[in-house]
Amino acid sequence: MRGTWRVVALGMVALCLWVIGGVGVAVADLVGPHPANPMQTWAERNARLSHWERQLVAQWLRDYGYAPEQVEQWMARVTDADVHAAVLQAENLGLPYGGDDLEAIALILIIIILIIIILRLLDKEIIIR
Repeated sequence: MRGTWRVVALGMVALCLWVIGGVGVAVADLVGPHPANPMQTWAERNARLSHWERQLVAQWLRDYGYAPEQVEQWMARVTDADVHAAVLQAENLGLPYGGDDLEAIALILIIIILIIIILRLLDKEIIIR
């Protein structure tokens, strides 16, 4: 019975590590004004972020082959919220967030623990030499 609890405890630890590894990266919207400039207000920060995102999306459109006139017309029509949503969607199309290495290690450990539990339930002995 003692060995079973040990296996369950190890399984829970592996599951916790897997969940922690999958948390991911914080979104920059949650971060306030930079500590080096404490006088910066939220409005100034949001205005700079909006300006930067508009430049980024305009550059993406030019890189995709749209004419500069088309890009300027489109940028004049869209709102800051639309531009922000486009940037967030583009970020989500990239590499997945989270620690892939840690998740892989945790997944391997969980599989090993499940195999050990199944073998124990079938009354098989596990001998490691």
